[in-house]
Formats: sequence, structure tokens, C-alpha cells
Amino acid sequence: MDANEEYARTVIGRMQAALLAAMQARDWPVTLSIGVLVCPQLPDNIQAMIAMADELMYAAKQGGRNQAVYQRYSG
Repeated sequence: MDANEEYARTVIGRMQAALLAAMQARDWPVTLSIGVLVCPQLPDNIQAMIAMADELMYAAKQGGRNQAVYQRYSG
């Protein structure tokens, strides 16, 4: 399947809703800050890809937490 941002937003949204519901059911004060790097093709440098996703996660935390930040990898 080709990666695209619309599909990623759908999957991440469902995952985030399920995880947050589970945390609330246990009365755990947890939020989810998610960085999503959409890669239409596998990059040559996997470590750089992981670092980019990590930066996106920190951007989500700085933007108010409990959100996902998306970016398309362009190589």
C-alpha cells in the first residue's frame, strides 16, 4: 500500500482515540504526542527518518501535547 497523509491521519486518529479511551478508563493521566513521517518510498537513511519522526513528536509536545504532527518525507 502506498503511504499517504490521509491514510496516516485515519489510522493514527483511530489509534489515538483507542489509546486515550484505555487511559481514561484506568484513570491514568496520559496524553499522546505523536510524530508521523509519511514516506511514499523507503528512505535510504533509516536513522535520519527516525530522527525526523522524533523531531515531529517533540513538535507535537511543544504544540500543546495530545496531538499528532504530520510531515511528508520528500527525500
